[in-house]
Amino acid sequence: MKAMITLALITATSIATAGDAPKAAGSGAPATPKADAKADKAAPPAAEMPKPPQELADVGKAMTGTWKCKGQVFTDMKDPTKGTDVAATMTYKLDLNNWWLATTLAGTGKFTLKFSAFTTYDAASKKWYRFGADNMGGARTASSAGPKDGKTTWEGEARSPMGTAKVRETEEMTKDGMHASGEMSMDGKTWIKTHDVVCKK
Repeated sequence: MKAMITLALITATSIATAGDAPKAAGSGAPATPKADAKADKAAPPAAEMPKPPQELADVGKAMTGTWKCKGQVFTDMKDPTKGTDVAATMTYKLDLNNWWLATTLAGTGKFTLKFSAFTTYDAASKKWYRFGADNMGGARTASSAGPKDGKTTWEGEARSPMGTAKVRETEEMTKDGMHASGEMSMDGKTWIKTHDVVCKK
């Protein structure tokens, strides 16, 4: 009820004074409303768009290009220690406005594996992140704290038609190029080697 009475009083007052514009003292002319002080203030500067991390730019500069890889993959489930010689071509380039390092690999000869991956650096957590997919229905995600003693270790999870597995990979830059090796575990306890290759530009 109080709200209705207040509303009625406000409405009545508005109607009664609608035709009476405020007048300047000593003048019959309507007073000029004061300018809103807030309107006089300059508009705030537009927020700057975030820039790609310098850490990624540095890695991209070193990695961009085509690499030739040779080594072994371990896919024999009966004998996980038995490797198969492989060769592949791998390319790196900064992509998506330099926010990601795009990687593609294509096996040559009898080695028909292909995969694409994206790697980036998160300045807030100071960690590296990577995700990828291959032509055998597999996909993986991994993270890394970055290089330590010349090596970068990745840990994550891989999914494929065979199931889900834990994965660990190590990358090491050497005078001859890059040495990459990996292993996987279906139960998180027993690990088997998946690949061991050396790549050169």
